[in-house]
Amino acid sequence: MTTRLVLAVLLTSAFAIAGCGTSTALQKPSQQAMPQASVAESPPAAADAPAMCRMTDPQEVLLEWAELPEVRRGRVPDSLAHAVSPQERAAAPDFDGYRLGTMDYDWVYSEPDRTAGEQRPVRWSAEVSERGFVVTLRPGRNGKLLDDTGPDNVYEFIPDAVPPTIYTFEHVGGCWQLTSVAEQLQETTR
Repeated sequence: MTTRLVLAVLLTSAFAIAGCGTSTALQKPSQQAMPQASVAESPPAAADAPAMCRMTDPQEVLLEWAELPEVRRGRVPDSLAHAVSPQERAAAPDFDGYRLGTMDYDWVYSEPDRTAGEQRPVRWSAEVSERGFVVTLRPGRNGKLLDDTGPDNVYEFIPDAVPPTIYTFEHVGGCWQLTSVAEQLQETTR
């Protein structure tokens, strides 16, 4: 049975966004209600495995993957690293191609050949299934300023006109693995 999550989470924070998707009122992961991914089919994580291997909340897993490249080592498909551009490889020789990152408590579409100020915001949604979860990443840009009264400015999110990136995560061999990467085909209205 699949639980559909329609989280238009503005990934411009290391925490989930509360509200309707244009809000940037941040919540800690433990405050964001999210179904748990199944890890029952996989052997339990070894005691010395990274904490990420024992997590069941997709948001917590994604945060670990975004902030700690070492937990991704050996857990991403080779095709992801092969898709890294020469400019990105020159900027970050160890970049593995995983695009969901964090910067200054914001979620960003990770592109190592861009400076910190050029990193694009990203929204993501997750769909939990019996085998793991599927994440859809949609990079974009900040539009008009919607709110500047809090500690962080809130901007309109304008998605890029590119197909979203789809990551499929499965709990394999006692830990989370990124098992496939694809681009979602754009639906056209006729």
